[in-house]
Amino acid sequence: MTTREEATRTHTPGPWEVRRIATKYPALWVYNVEAPAGWTDPQTGEVKLCSVTFRLDSEADARLIAAAPEMLALLRNVVEDMDTIADHLSSLGKVARGSRVYISALIARISALIARIDGAEGS
Repeated sequence: MTTREEATRTHTPGPWEVRRIATKYPALWVYNVEAPAGWTDPQTGEVKLCSVTFRLDSEADARLIAAAPEMLALLRNVVEDMDTIADHLSSLGKVARGSRVYISALIARISALIARIDGAEGS
């Protein structure tokens, strides 16, 4: 497997940070989403993952992008916790088993999103 193929199978570890960069235009800022200290892109040597510019909501978009690794980790934890809760509900009776069906469907949706983020084929 080549380095390029490996890079498409994993994401840069978090936490990611937003850095506001001044431009030559006083009213225009660029927001870089940067990797944690110590990480650099193996091909470019940069810490910048992406830049968000030229929009009124650029800073908000950059903050959302920067939160991605933390959100993914939280989703993985939620799936594990919900699966445990659903197992307990199954043993409590008919109404609880109905809740188990709902929780199972939610787990499936979140798991599909995680698979898509992880680059699973067919997701």
